[in-house]
This record gives sequence, structure tokens and C-alpha cells, in this order.
Amino acid sequence: MTLLLMGLLACTDDVDTDDSNNTDDTSGDADTDADADTDTDTDTDVPASTASGSVTLRDGSDLKADTEIVTAFSYYTDKKTFIYATSNPSATCQMVGELYEKDAPPVDLNELFLDNHCNVSITLVGAPPVVDYDLQDGSSGVVAGVNCAYGEGEFVYEGGSDAGYFWDGPFYNASAFKETLSIEFHDQGAKTLKTTLNLGGYRGVLSTSPDEVQAQGYIKGEIYSVNCEGLSASGGF
Repeated sequence: MTLLLMGLLACTDDVDTDDSNNTDDTSGDADTDADADTDTDTDTDVPASTASGSVTLRDGSDLKADTEIVTAFSYYTDKKTFIYATSNPSATCQMVGELYEKDAPPVDLNELFLDNHCNVSITLVGAPPVVDYDLQDGSSGVVAGVNCAYGEGEFVYEGGSDAGYFWDGPFYNASAFKETLSIEFHDQGAKTLKTTLNLGGYRGVLSTSPDEVQAQGYIKGEIYSVNCEGLSASGGF
């Protein structure tokens, strides 16, 4: 398993569960492909996500990456809820499903990330809703994570026993530890979710540093995610 994939999974493994637009010009809603099966396509209309902000490293470099969520996927059962939100409009449910599938070939992460941008992942123990959860609490099994590709670059494939796609610059995997979030049903029948974010401080691992690195900057707004059964491969369901 590549270092990068370990980073993407780290934000979900911290939680004990026991056992990833086309814009409609008339409505303002985003028509997002929510289907994990490559044989069929199911389009679900949800409002456009508004979550945006930035994450600035506090390691002396002051590197800053933006977040502009445009595509988001989610899956939940009574045991766990997992949301993966990306700033790249090319992301699909199939891609994020393969990201967590053990037997799938390495996913081209250039289709999931934008350079100098962050993606967001959220894990909740149990099913929605959760309201105004204080991330400093830490007692109710909610983890919000960011993955940021700093600078202008690309993910480059490297072969070998640990084959995969690696960012050719600083890559940051961290959890948010300040402010709040809420997760509720947007359309329970379609299994679409609405997440309201107000993320603050971050701490985690930077690919170019052996030490824990903290970061600052707010990510605020709403994320509308469509059902993606491929995310069940992330475990805990």
C-alpha cells in the first residue's frame, strides 16, 4: 500500500467502528454521477457544494493550498458514515471506490486532486444525523481530514512492490481539531447527505517532513454528497 494511500486512509482509521458536475443553469443544482458500477450510470440532482477555504502549513514554509469542493460522495449504514469530497470536477464514484478497493489497480490521483488544492474526508461512527459536533470534543467518533497537494505539479506513477501514484511535491495528510461540523439527510430516499463544515486547525503528516506538522486556515460551507456504494470498501460497515 502506497504512502499516499495510507495517508488517505489515515483519517478513517482513527475512528473505531466496532466489527468521492455538471451545472443545471436553470436550477443551480449539480448533476453528479453517483454510480459505483461501471455498467450503469445513475445521475442524482443535488445542490452545488459551497465548502471552500484554504490550509496553510505552519512549518516555516507558509505553503498554502485552496479548497473548493465541487464533487462529493458518501456511503452510510447504521455502523458508519463516510464522506469523500474533492476539488476536482473529474472525480467519479468509480474512482473513489477503486481507491479503497484492495484488488483494484492504482488509481490515477490526477483525476481526484487539483494541484495546490485539498480534498476533504469525514468519518462518523453510526448513521446521520450529527448536529454541531465540536471537533475538540473527540468523544463521539467523528473525524474530519484534509489531504492537500501543495504547489504546481502532478501525481507520478512509480512501480515496484509499493506501486502507486505519488505527488511530486509536499503532500499533507491531517485531521482537523478545531470548530464544528453537522451531517444531515438531504434526501434520505436517494441517500444524499448535506454536510455543513466549519473546520479550523489541523495536525498531521507532511511527505517532506519526519515530524508532525500543524496547519491553519478555515474550510467553511456546505457539501452535498451522493450515494457511492464503492466507499463501503473503506471498511467498518
